[in-house]
Amino acid sequence: MIVGKPQTVGAGDKEATVVGDHAGNSFWPVSIAYFEDGGSGDQLPVYTQSFKLYDNGITRDLTLDYGDFVLTGQLTKLDILGDGKCK
Repeated sequence: MIVGKPQTVGAGDKEATVVGDHAGNSFWPVSIAYFEDGGSGDQLPVYTQSFKLYDNGITRDLTLDYGDFVLTGQLTKLDILGDGKCK
């Protein structure tokens, strides 16, 4: 797993507008690679995923790369229930 340096939303980032009040918060770019158990030497990952992670756990801009095909997801709606605080 690689967690990059905190970043802020760039101008024109349409997906960021969906997170509402959190759009001004910093996020971390995260990349995770999964490998076969018990392999040796240099290996290619079985699959990888990357996303943007906010400090409150909201994630967006998801990419799952399985080698033969890639799935991407974008945050289109976010409903915060209650006051948004964990209890």
